[in-house]
Amino acid sequence: MRSIAADFGFDTELNISAYSEADKLYRVGRFHEALKLFKTSSAADPTDGDAFHAIGSCYDALGKPTLAAKAYRSAVKLLPVTRHPELRFNIGNAFFDLGQYAEALAEYRLVPIDSFVWPAASKNSSLASEMIGNEG
Repeated sequence: MRSIAADFGFDTELNISAYSEADKLYRVGRFHEALKLFKTSSAADPTDGDAFHAIGSCYDALGKPTLAAKAYRSAVKLLPVTRHPELRFNIGNAFFDLGQYAEALAEYRLVPIDSFVWPAASKNSSLASEMIGNEG
């Protein structure tokens, strides 16, 4: 039985194998190498939101919030926020790191209240609000 991804010409085997190897590298802090493999994974199946989520996490770990936010936004388009509520939190953190506090606040407010990441999002939301108040 073929997968839907295979029906669209995506390389499911490469997607899975690259992602698995990248995940191992990420877990031991080898972010540059992991990033390359996560990109290979996403190229093999551009509908794999988890690959874009992982790319964002690599960029975040490498201190590149602009690229992290871009990858997380790609993931948000492909993954239900109910399954990955941390995506909005991660995007908010990327904007916070860039000093774009209003954008960060908007993302934190999209984190579902009943999610595991809500307490941290609520705290960061307060910090972003403070920073916005200090800008005026």
